[in-house]
Amino acid sequence: MTTEELTTKVEAANDPAKKLGTTETWNGTDVHVLRNSSGQFVTWRKASAGEASSAPVAVADGGHDELSFTTDRGADVTVRAESGTLFVTFDAGNASVEDSSARLDREKGMDVLDAGTHRDNSGERFRALIPVDDRRDEIEQLREDSKDDSPLTYEVEEYSKGTGSWGQELTGQKLVPSKSYNEMTEREQDLSMKVDTDRVPDDAEPGDVLTFEDLLDDARTNEEKDEDALDEAAETGEEVVINKSTTSCNDSSKECNLDHVTRVATPEGDIESRRTHTY
Repeated sequence: MTTEELTTKVEAANDPAKKLGTTETWNGTDVHVLRNSSGQFVTWRKASAGEASSAPVAVADGGHDELSFTTDRGADVTVRAESGTLFVTFDAGNASVEDSSARLDREKGMDVLDAGTHRDNSGERFRALIPVDDRRDEIEQLREDSKDDSPLTYEVEEYSKGTGSWGQELTGQKLVPSKSYNEMTEREQDLSMKVDTDRVPDDAEPGDVLTFEDLLDDARTNEEKDEDALDEAAETGEEVVINKSTTSCNDSSKECNLDHVTRVATPEGDIESRRTHTY
């Protein structure tokens, strides 16, 4: 190997952009992407501002509307996503599935698409587990890109509860989310678990559209609360209490009744849970 060849090789190793062919925009972020000769995703890294301005940008929303590949056993697979749900079509010769809903899972240490139970060409039932190898991140991105990017809201809806003893119509109110659970972002899913859709604010009327800020005293996820507490502890140099709860005693050697658990953020950047036994 010549000095020039060695220098070029080292420069390429230290500059991944030289090995990643195109720049795409995924959810508003410019990334360098490497795809194989079939156009299938291989790897990626985030692009710096300077690189993004000098490189051609293809707005791709995470890559493709669908992803096609062939498994090691020769099955042709196509994955698409709609409203946060994955659908898979594959042909393995003796068995095929068309546009079946699927989910990413782990099976015997492998990343797979689980498309449920189907029948092969002979009528035998089989569980459709499709190895995805290193494509898990791209498939997850495909699913995220298919979700509605408008914010989750809740509409106040009036419904009939039947009739009373005097024949009068009885009505109630409930909160109806603007998205299904699969369509929600992870943050929206976390916060939606805190919303009681049967509890409508007293001043709300049918047709009103409410947000998390309208419905929750604290419209933050648990992760966001932890991050805010850590920031405050680092800034003040004092511990910050995140929350307190009561749970069953976890010490079988003692005849205690309940434990008071306090979670605190420390100035050192740790989150600690401290238990106090009660008797």
